[in-house]
Amino acid sequence: MTETVLLVGGGGREHAIARAVAEDASLYACASNRNPGIASLADDFAQIGERDADAIVEYAREIGADLAVIGPESALEAGVADALDGAGGYTFGPRAEEARGPKV
Repeated sequence: MTETVLLVGGGGREHAIARAVAEDASLYACASNRNPGIASLADDFAQIGERDADAIVEYAREIGADLAVIGPESALEAGVADALDGAGGYTFGPRAEEARGPKV
């Protein structure tokens, strides 16, 4: 059985993750910018803002994601990992409070 992985983000870091994940899983991606390299590796690419937690959760449900990997710090800070975890998904990435770091 192949896992369905949702990758959030469209930068170089996410492209490297996409290359690694696409070898062994069914890859879906979403980002505010359409990265052609990621899109060529993914089964589907949705243009969704990385900070739009509700839309990302909805997309994860639509594709039946087993795992979500969040690349951009802005998405982590916006609570995307929190929202995905709260919706019952398994998310690789820190929750918003941890992503923001310690208060000095």
